[in-house]
Amino acid sequence: MRGTGQLVNGEAVIELPEHFGLVTNDQRLTVQLTCLDECNGLRIVQKNAKRIVVKELLGGKSNARFDYLVQGVRKGYENHQVIQDKVSK
Repeated sequence: MRGTGQLVNGEAVIELPEHFGLVTNDQRLTVQLTCLDECNGLRIVQKNAKRIVVKELLGGKSNARFDYLVQGVRKGYENHQVIQDKVSK
């Protein structure tokens, strides 16, 4: 899941689509942020499969734009090993 968001007075809420939350484990999310405008930096203050809350560092109140990338592990595949050893017969 990716897109562009914008702070409003130093805070933004990214609402994720319902289908993402239905198939994604809340505990295995990774969120990457890239600020596109001048600001004090960004941090994630809340993340789950429904929404991501972003705030500007140092109490900043800018209206900076940012790109985001949200990745998660699919429910039921938390322990899935992507690369498996080849078994000889």
